[in-house]
Amino acid sequence: MNLSSYKTKSEVLQRKMPRIIGNNQHKGKTLIALDGGYSAVKGVSPERAFIFPSYAKKIDKELETVAAVKSFDIQFKNNKTGEIYLVGQSAMSLIDKDDLDGTTDASIYTRYRYNSEIYKAVMATGLAIGCIGAGDNEIFLQTGLPAAYKDRDESKIKDALAGDYDISIKLGNHDWLNFVFTLPKDHIFVMEQPQGTLCGCAYGPEGPTSQGIDILTSNAIILDIGFGTEDIFAIRAGYKNGHQTYSDTGMRSVFDETLRELKKNYPIETKVFELQNYLESGALQVFDPDTFQVEPVDFSNILIKKNEELCDKSIRRLMQDYDNLLDYKYLIVTGGTGECRFEQIKKMLSGIPNLTVLPGNMSYPDLPFSFSNVIGYYSFRHAKLKKELN
Repeated sequence: MNLSSYKTKSEVLQRKMPRIIGNNQHKGKTLIALDGGYSAVKGVSPERAFIFPSYAKKIDKELETVAAVKSFDIQFKNNKTGEIYLVGQSAMSLIDKDDLDGTTDASIYTRYRYNSEIYKAVMATGLAIGCIGAGDNEIFLQTGLPAAYKDRDESKIKDALAGDYDISIKLGNHDWLNFVFTLPKDHIFVMEQPQGTLCGCAYGPEGPTSQGIDILTSNAIILDIGFGTEDIFAIRAGYKNGHQTYSDTGMRSVFDETLRELKKNYPIETKVFELQNYLESGALQVFDPDTFQVEPVDFSNILIKKNEELCDKSIRRLMQDYDNLLDYKYLIVTGGTGECRFEQIKKMLSGIPNLTVLPGNMSYPDLPFSFSNVIGYYSFRHAKLKKELN
């Protein structure tokens, strides 16, 4: 069974967002919003929206291919060190046994990844894509962290991303693009991730929406389920009313439990981040050393069942934490995993008549749920910078 809806892809979409134009007193500003998730980097800039898997693999030299270059091939070069990385979907496809160690797993899936070469390479790639068309504008970055981690990790993410950049990227078969710029610490802003969705719902492409303003002044909960974490952000009458971060119900946990179930019957060594490469087929190729036979093992039904079970766990816990949602008018579901579970969540909560369950991309329905936080990051910081300029 094809499980491609669970797979993180690489995509760069042309999209116009409001700009911050300079004047006689101020240089122009280019705002880049990045959501550096455990599974994917999502980004928004004045010219485009983009997403690619949060993985980079160092290569010896510029990519050589015997076939046509794929549109999602991303190459990144640190011009100071000369190091070249393949980034995103193509890098995932090149994972080999040398990559299957604890160091790589920690470099992608833990809070302590900020100084890893993979994290810095993928975030610098996001900055470079965001800088296309920036010219000599000042660069500003808005990003976010899970609600429970923001206070402790904000300084770490600023330390990791601030500095002088001399970098290049190559997208598909296009020419290399070079970028030299400085990103000071005071140009980096960090907010709680679910707050991004809240801002994204309140402000559409044409400005504030009537339903968005009602959400901001009502009792509402943002349920942001991503790959690594589930973040809950509650407001009552416009005031923050609590937040939680859980790490046991995201898609990583689905992958973990799927592999654990498979290992009961098959001698597999597949790791969580490697499973992405098998989602389109929904099957692993398992070699039997006794018979010298390769057996395709379909895991699609196991993965779907585990996803449904963890969705059920997530919603039951949410109901327990927030008095069965009886006092809430809106539940806004966001995140890539939230999108996979949206219909199940709506069905589970359909018996609560006062509650409206909304998609996190309600103001930008042409974009996947995965962009909900980062669109909100951009909208929020754009309003702040524009106000300062005026």
